[in-house]
Amino acid sequence: VLESAWLLQARAGAKVTVLPVGRDGIVQVEALEELLERHQDAVALCSIMGANNETGALQPVQAATELAAVHGVPVHSDWVHLAGKGALDFAATNLAAASVSSHKLGGPAGIGALLVRRDTPISAIAGGGGQERGVRSGTLDARAAAGFAAALQAPCVPASRLEQMLQPLDALVARSSGQLVSRTPPRHVAGTRAFSVPGCDAEVLVYLLDAAGIAVGSGAACTAGVVGPSHVLRAMGLEGDASSALRVSLGWDSRPSDVEALVSALPAVVERAREARAAESATPANQAEL
Repeated sequence: VLESAWLLQARAGAKVTVLPVGRDGIVQVEALEELLERHQDAVALCSIMGANNETGALQPVQAATELAAVHGVPVHSDWVHLAGKGALDFAATNLAAASVSSHKLGGPAGIGALLVRRDTPISAIAGGGGQERGVRSGTLDARAAAGFAAALQAPCVPASRLEQMLQPLDALVARSSGQLVSRTPPRHVAGTRAFSVPGCDAEVLVYLLDAAGIAVGSGAACTAGVVGPSHVLRAMGLEGDASSALRVSLGWDSRPSDVEALVSALPAVVERAREARAAESATPANQAEL
């Protein structure tokens, strides 16, 4: 969503304003209110995540849509990290549009859905044969669509079950005496945890856990391969923790044994990562270059 906004700014002359978040990672609605009042005739669209995919923070989408409606501004919400973790009712919202992705529900990768309110004016970004009611041309991937439909019809793991599975990790963080620091706010989507590990490099932690057969991330999956600290934690004012943060996210196929394996492996992995950081700090700069 951010990259799409930057492209509009670079290629279409749009002006992008990124709303600030608090240290809990939740969008400050009062900043949106101030923006709308100051530029009420110039705001074309507001886009806000349903839930942040790194920290799990649930965002004030309803408050934002109610505020934007006063000024006649349509609101889009990224529901990708919400799908499959509770009931979603687009018709019950004031949203103009919302997007979901098949892979979060166990369906095929590369296909998703854009929910659009009927009275919302939208235009195609690529011309062609007029498929998808003229919005997205091109031959449809019917097999992927069928797989997505099947995933939508399959029963979801209850949110309470996802939270229950993460209890051993929550307990480990709570008793770590600051060795692990939670970055997930109290109001969060089920099945997601973020925590920083002071004195460690996230990339080293991810590598060591991967070697143990455990898949975690140091940021959103869409930023994989991008070297640098999490932009989410930096926006939260956590510059010092941004390069040592891990993200744990459960999905449709997660099992309690997955979390138990993480909890069992994490203490030794953290110790090795800290040793690696200490060894790197003790290496003279010229030797490191060699």
